[in-house]
Amino acid sequence: VAQLRKVYPDLHLVSNTENLGFAGGNNIGIRRALDNGSSYILLPNNDTVVDKSALEILVQTMEQKPEAGIVGAKILYFDQPRTIWFAGGQFNRNSGFGKHYSIGKPDDGSDDALRPCDFITGCCLLARREVFEQIGLLDEDFFSYLEDVDFCMRAHDSGYATLYQPRAMIYHKVSSTTAWDSPLY
Repeated sequence: VAQLRKVYPDLHLVSNTENLGFAGGNNIGIRRALDNGSSYILLPNNDTVVDKSALEILVQTMEQKPEAGIVGAKILYFDQPRTIWFAGGQFNRNSGFGKHYSIGKPDDGSDDALRPCDFITGCCLLARREVFEQIGLLDEDFFSYLEDVDFCMRAHDSGYATLYQPRAMIYHKVSSTTAWDSPLY
């Protein structure tokens, strides 16, 4: 924190004294963005590299699709940049299970269409301010994982569409913060 403040003295930096989890930590930033009048809120994971045009494409999608409350990017593995990690998500409310479309498949163009999906991963989720105003913030009962699915389901229930936008791309260093086999995961 001290290094960031020294290098970027004009940076709006929030420093928490404890680990609030993904939902709690993001909610602090979401509240600040809403208080500052932001029209859109982007939740990017800290272990991602965002393509330079991704944010512009996500915002353009929101502008062109007023029914969309949430839009997400195509997410590729950082260390395998031609392999898909996320191309939209499906969630079954009856079983409680979800999945990423095309996870582990080559990025061969078959997932290059804008389309609705059940959820967008919190790894790269852009939401309209109105969604937060209508349904609230991320549910902090989900310390880490599934808060994004819950948020998208609540948005769906309030009439918002959730869209996968493959022209916006990011690269994810999957589980570099929390390993797949860790107790926290």
